[in-house]
Amino acid sequence: MVTAMRNEEEIPAPLVADVINCSFKSWGPQFKIHAFRSQVIDLPQDFTEHLRADGVFLPEDNQAIRAQQVGDDDSDDWNDDNDADNTDLQGDEFLELKEAVRSAIGLLDGEVIPKLNWSCPKDATWVNCNSLKCTNPDEVFLLLKCSDTIAHDLDHAFDNCADALSQEPHTVIPPQLVLKKWYDVRPSMQFRCFVHGKELLGMSQRDTADFYAFLLDMREQLAGVLIEFFDCVVQPAFPSQNYTYDVYVTQDMRVKLMDFNPYGGETLPLLFTWTELEKISRIAVKAAAHWPAHQPLALDPHTNSSVGADVAHTRLEPATCASSQDAAAAQDDVEAVGASMEATNVDKLGVGMSQAAEDDFKDWEPQLRLVETQQMIQPGLRLGVPLDLYDTSDGSAMAEFYERCKDRSDLMG
Repeated sequence: MVTAMRNEEEIPAPLVADVINCSFKSWGPQFKIHAFRSQVIDLPQDFTEHLRADGVFLPEDNQAIRAQQVGDDDSDDWNDDNDADNTDLQGDEFLELKEAVRSAIGLLDGEVIPKLNWSCPKDATWVNCNSLKCTNPDEVFLLLKCSDTIAHDLDHAFDNCADALSQEPHTVIPPQLVLKKWYDVRPSMQFRCFVHGKELLGMSQRDTADFYAFLLDMREQLAGVLIEFFDCVVQPAFPSQNYTYDVYVTQDMRVKLMDFNPYGGETLPLLFTWTELEKISRIAVKAAAHWPAHQPLALDPHTNSSVGADVAHTRLEPATCASSQDAAAAQDDVEAVGASMEATNVDKLGVGMSQAAEDDFKDWEPQLRLVETQQMIQPGLRLGVPLDLYDTSDGSAMAEFYERCKDRSDLMG
């Protein structure tokens, strides 16, 4: 089912159950050994109401922002009666919560990243030196209070669900504060994986706003590690049919889970499109029919690698063939995906899809997509502007606009 249109593309609508499965409370305990250390704190209702309220007021002893001396006498004008409508960010009613957060930060070595059930306050880092790293409760509270993403978690997390009208999810998932231990992770080694019908469709570089040349040489190794992690860890344990998840690959090629997200809805497809992923899912289903049933390899919880495995993940040879009708339908999907790639900016900028050129869809495997050239980068969330306003590569709208302005200037000069 389609929930919305984005850039003339149909966006899949997740189910309420899928969104619930992606909340940290649902998946955190199950995947504890494969995720970063964390502490979970139940949020009292008065604090969630505080997050919903308009206005931000910081008392003088607040540790989130250093006190600054204002020389202008007019600064007193800020301290008018309107301040009474704003909520003290560390009022006495939140002292118990504040102590719980302080204790959790201490257990996580003094530096944490905050999030609620689903999201981090990434849109509010401007109030915290452009970082999600927090070292005290005031910084945590300020990030949460200033974030529209957090407000969405509280009141609109299920808006895009196909069955939202028939469910009452807000009584099922109480708001929780999740504090994750801060690590200075490299953006280049973060990846998003897309799953539909329990099949891994593909993986994408998560930071699409930068080009990392060294990733191109690591593509095959990274793809093998990510596929193996899905087969051995994620697929056997995660209950939903359709979902996405974000991972981080360490320097020693261990995979750490960062988050789960619904398939579709507010989740970004990054270097794919949702239309393309839907077509790939049909190919994946047909290809999966050719693999014999097998038990996933066990992973050593300390090394995050297959026990007894000396090489990267390789899939088994197909045991049977689908009917000629199924084969023809799947091959049509392969060709359709290839054709759609030719018509997109992604293919123009160098991503491409090698599987579309394969003669036999039985050899299909999930593809890792990377930003392959400087001209291929897409705007990150921190830019907050459409690609057309950021892309200045040859043939882009901005490049053509610059040329027209230059020609006009030459004529007038």
